[in-house]
Amino acid sequence: MNNLRSFRFLFFLLAFTISWLVPATSKTQQGEFKKTGTAVDEVQVFKTIFYVYRDGEFKETILSKEPELIGGKDLMENLIRLNTQYPEVAKSKKIGGTVLISVVIDDEGRMEDVFIHEGIGGGCNDEALRSVKLLDHTGFEPGEIDGKPVTVKFDIPLTFLPQ
Repeated sequence: MNNLRSFRFLFFLLAFTISWLVPATSKTQQGEFKKTGTAVDEVQVFKTIFYVYRDGEFKETILSKEPELIGGKDLMENLIRLNTQYPEVAKSKKIGGTVLISVVIDDEGRMEDVFIHEGIGGGCNDEALRSVKLLDHTGFEPGEIDGKPVTVKFDIPLTFLPQ
């Protein structure tokens, strides 16, 4: 267990350092995206809705503490941006849109399940799934209701913008 914690800490430290070195995509007032030097300026990550497992199903719930990647939301977005490549097939066919990746984080902060909730094709679904699965190496702080950790499902939307 100590080796896993050491690995997670080192991965977090490396990812945190990289996130400071690589600038993110910025949005202008007109809603256009400026290229700022990252490898994947065409991918965005948006806010998600949370569901808690109760009575055999996931129900939309307000949490007292949302599950969060160790290192925070900004680190999660940066890691996804750094690890996601716009598939060549999707680029050449100008396929774009939002892929929803569903993630289940258990009450101990482990990624229990990850799957495509909604996809757009062109290789974007597989690429989004691959990059989100990499977050499991860093680990999560579990979601909580009234101080008690709970199993939470949420969708991470990744948008691929054709140029």
